[in-house]
Amino acid sequence: MLPRGVDRPIPAADPDYAERLAVPWTLEQYAAQAAAARAADRGALRSRIDGQSASGLCQVFGNLTPLGIAGTRLCAVLPGGRRAVRVELEALAGRADLYPLEVAVEVAGQPCGSMTIKAGAKVERTFELEAAPASPFEVRLIPERWCVLTQGERTGLGSFRFLTLEAVED
Repeated sequence: MLPRGVDRPIPAADPDYAERLAVPWTLEQYAAQAAAARAADRGALRSRIDGQSASGLCQVFGNLTPLGIAGTRLCAVLPGGRRAVRVELEALAGRADLYPLEVAVEVAGQPCGSMTIKAGAKVERTFELEAAPASPFEVRLIPERWCVLTQGERTGLGSFRFLTLEAVED
């Protein structure tokens, strides 16, 4: 007695599926695919991250609430080829005890300077770069201190409201 199904051949694989089972890629092919993906990602970077319109917010690595409040620091990536970085921040409403607050700015891991936020005010400053980075670069905003914020049942850390971060030609 034959085991069930031995007398019936397995149907041919769907062409789309068979294509996925093709010869494995070489290291060069994987490297080319990764390079193409990196180039596409770089091309999608926006030079302006706007906390009000949410434009470019996917370039922020975290520590930013849906209400635009930054915690202990904020890190974002901007496209290369620009000579300056413009930063616009705002004091948190109802937290005059936190201000004046100094926020250090680092570009590509190097200190660029700082800006001071006063209670109830917005502050904007442009930081000149020694040389325009050729590739995308990180910008870090590092407040000297922060506070505990409570909204309903949620508690978190906050230091300032993020408004705009922009790589400019200046």
